[in-house]
Amino acid sequence: MGIPKRSVIRARVDELIPIADELFNEHKKQPNVINYPGDAEDINKRLQEGPTETEKKMRKFLEGLSEEEVRAVEAVMYGGRGDDLPTIEKAYSYLEQWNKKDVIRTIMEKTMRLPDYLRKGIERYQL
Repeated sequence: MGIPKRSVIRARVDELIPIADELFNEHKKQPNVINYPGDAEDINKRLQEGPTETEKKMRKFLEGLSEEEVRAVEAVMYGGRGDDLPTIEKAYSYLEQWNKKDVIRTIMEKTMRLPDYLRKGIERYQL
């Protein structure tokens, strides 16, 4: 199908940002918060505790998107991260090799930076 319309991408990112903010704030309040979820200590902790309600909410939202939409959300995230992907189209094209499950996993791993990445990506790609 290809990349969704810019208005659709913006709408999906706008829907995700409040969930990402909620998850960021939730993780920030944890006593032993890891600034970069995904490191060994954080992974072991999460495996023992299981996902929070907000993590489940985010995963459910992302799983409810089409493969193209979730890939476009990640493209915005990459743009906001500052990757060398000057347009949303180039970022999306770069991500076409990944399946939906891998894209969702990558987005979920960025919880402590995701709200900022999404906002910067919107600005960078003028969505």
